[in-house]
Amino acid sequence: MRSFGLSLLALVLTLTSSACSFETQLEGLDFECSEDLPCGEGFVCDLSAGTCVAQGVTQLPPACTSLACTNEEELRCSPEGEVVGVQRCVWKESLGCLVWDPVYTCADDLECTEDICDPAKIVCPNGECPPPEVGCSKTLTTGCLIVVSGEATCKAEGEMDETGCRSCQSEVRSDAWSNVPNDVPCDDGDVCSTGDACETGFCIPGAPKDCSDGLVCTLDSCDAETGACTSELAPGSCFIEGACVPAGSLSPENSCLACNPELSTETYTPVMNQTPCDDGNVCTVSDQCTGGVCQGSIKACDDGVSCTEDSCEPAGDLGCVHQIPAGVCVIEGLCWDEGLPVSGDGCLTCDPEENNQAWTLIAQETACDSGDYCVVAEVCDMGVCQGGQPRSCDDGLSCTTDTCS
Repeated sequence: MRSFGLSLLALVLTLTSSACSFETQLEGLDFECSEDLPCGEGFVCDLSAGTCVAQGVTQLPPACTSLACTNEEELRCSPEGEVVGVQRCVWKESLGCLVWDPVYTCADDLECTEDICDPAKIVCPNGECPPPEVGCSKTLTTGCLIVVSGEATCKAEGEMDETGCRSCQSEVRSDAWSNVPNDVPCDDGDVCSTGDACETGFCIPGAPKDCSDGLVCTLDSCDAETGACTSELAPGSCFIEGACVPAGSLSPENSCLACNPELSTETYTPVMNQTPCDDGNVCTVSDQCTGGVCQGSIKACDDGVSCTEDSCEPAGDLGCVHQIPAGVCVIEGLCWDEGLPVSGDGCLTCDPEENNQAWTLIAQETACDSGDYCVVAEVCDMGVCQGGQPRSCDDGLSCTTDTCS
């Protein structure tokens, strides 16, 4: 083991053998000098230090003074003002002396810790020194120091982990995450779940996001990338004017238009031509679709009665109308003029004011003729010619039998 004390002794001996007194020469060591400011007799200028030294004395490097140590391999904590760590006393061949050399740094660059070197832990009894790192320790000053991805990381008080269900709670534990209370809202990372909540430090997924649009004809889902709800029209359906329409359903306004998803899912499209339909007009017949329009032929309203005026009235769905002229009756498909006793016995007549489509009764007791020659003095009774007396056929001869036939 080397000792720095021998070098100092050599310097002293050299100074005492000089022509000048020891005190004078020592005073000369304090003199400042430069190329333009030389030293006094017996001294030379050490230009690197800017001071005078005695001639014949080898000037030691500054490090051999500022970092000088005496016992090789000895350990010490770095002086105040330097990076916290452990230094070892080593021989530097380039300097020619023993100096303190940093061998282990206690500093960890963590803002939440105070780095400490304890000299009591690096004592070298009997020249046996412990590993330098045993002298280092750290004290947590704020928050927590938690290993994240294999690296010690400072976490502020209350700072959450990526799950949102654990946080730095130094009063509970300063070297690891601590669980937040159960039922605290969190985010499980699934944009298609809602109501996520913490349970024993884990974020438990909530219910699937409700993307229902209330329409029976759509397939609703949640986009796993964006969390946006999407809806697709189900096969075999149309969506027309805000309503679901099954394929094949006719338009409520036009029976010649239907939902055909192969042609359009947003509008009704024409059905096949000549498909039977109903145009809603009672005055047309044989209605059929043509290019999405229901059309029919004009309805024939001729009743075969010569005296009627035939027409078709669509208003009120009347349809065919057979107008009977004034003063005429139409009875059993035949036209009769007003006032004519038209029945065989003369007890029925045409009276349009009473009923222009049926016979009207002749007044009671009106004389009539039933057509029976053997009956006379007949009268109408409830539209029937009846009553009367047998016709007298007496020829006034006693020898004849008179009859009517």
